[in-house]
Amino acid sequence: MTDNNFDRRRNALEETFFGKRNYELLEQMRQQLSQQEQRDALSAASGVTDAAVLDHLVACSIEPATLAAIAIVPLVQVAWADGSVQKAERDAVMKAAAAAGVQTGDPSSVLLEHWLTEKPGDELFLAWQEYIGALGERMDTRARQIIRDDIVTRTRQVASAAGGFLGMQKISAPEQAVLDAIEKTFD
Repeated sequence: MTDNNFDRRRNALEETFFGKRNYELLEQMRQQLSQQEQRDALSAASGVTDAAVLDHLVACSIEPATLAAIAIVPLVQVAWADGSVQKAERDAVMKAAAAAGVQTGDPSSVLLEHWLTEKPGDELFLAWQEYIGALGERMDTRARQIIRDDIVTRTRQVASAAGGFLGMQKISAPEQAVLDAIEKTFD
């Protein structure tokens, strides 16, 4: 075999080997970038900044839209607890939804506004509870606690917004029952 053929075959072997390795590294880099984009989007939607929690959410296939739904449904449920949504409750829900990443004009916002004028059926809250229960089986304790605390804090703000019955108590009994159901869902 001539040196020229030998060199050509060696170069082909090296190019094949290193080309495959470069492709694998490129795919790994793309995957890491995609995961970082997902973490950034989840952080923007939830306010969660803990990298380990965000990684866990990505691993559980939680998307920003799912996270927005997780945050919105309990807000609506507590707003309707007394049978109607007062202006202060509506404003608190919209503020909490914005903090959860729901932007005015996006489909989640339009749906939320509809739910604040027409009460959704009980099946929405039941579906939320079932999803949280299933999600809780996949999430670690820390991630679950962070999401729970965020949702409970926001729903308490909505419940407190209208001042309770005749302004005498901050949270009415029906609102407290919804808050208790939300907290129990995470147990």
